[in-house]
Amino acid sequence: MGSAVDSRPMQFRPAQFRLVKLFVVIGVAALFCLGWRIRYVNRPVSFEPYSAQTLNERLSTGKAVVVNIGADWSLESQLNQDTISQQLGRPLRRHQVVTLEADWTTRNKETQSLLDKLGITRLPAVALFTPDSPDSPRVFTGPISEEELLNSIEELH
Repeated sequence: MGSAVDSRPMQFRPAQFRLVKLFVVIGVAALFCLGWRIRYVNRPVSFEPYSAQTLNERLSTGKAVVVNIGADWSLESQLNQDTISQQLGRPLRRHQVVTLEADWTTRNKETQSLLDKLGITRLPAVALFTPDSPDSPRVFTGPISEEELLNSIEELH
């Protein structure tokens, strides 16, 4: 008594085929959305070049502004830039904080004016400006910790 093997090919009914096609489309869409979200959420923030005009324009839109003040020759400046760009990208975007870079490498007048205005005598420095009090930013000098700047940003909201 042997068992007979059905050699007929498996056939899908139209309703089953539509269901399989629907699951494939949903799966592809979910993977696309997940990939986009991962790339968007984890991407580093970019810095706009600092100028007093740019700072005032960004503050006038009601957004807080972080100004990273540094120079290419300063290792601590590079560390601050990486901390702000890489580790704090997500909270900066969530709170819609604008990031500016005041580069002191070329010793330009705009950056010198900012350093004088804030009383900063050493690099690196980071200034957190708010629309409510644009003339009295919170200033951090030296290497900044992720927690330090994050707490200040969280206090804004």
